[in-house]
Amino acid sequence: MWSVSRVGGIPEVLPKDLIYMAEPSASAIISALNTVIEKIKLGKTPTKHEMHGRIAPLYTWPKVKRTLKQTQRLLGQSTAEPVTMKLCRSRTGQSESTTLLCNKLRLT
Repeated sequence: MWSVSRVGGIPEVLPKDLIYMAEPSASAIISALNTVIEKIKLGKTPTKHEMHGRIAPLYTWPKVKRTLKQTQRLLGQSTAEPVTMKLCRSRTGQSESTTLLCNKLRLT
């Protein structure tokens, strides 16, 4: 379970029932965190394994590739080179995970 502020990002990438939203203030975030902690203590939340089983299928390599291509098409009018292309073109200091990502996206 996650407790996040309502400033964007997380609601678009995680199932809504696994998120406790809070206004972007310290007191609201603390309250949401306390709610999550209490639910975890009472066993009223999915296990880590159950959450992984729900989240992992959302982010397969084919889906990431498709989303990246859609985003690049939407931004097609831009003359700026996509960050992924720069990253994959630059071989200096590439980690194994970056190389794997580039190979999966067939950008190398």
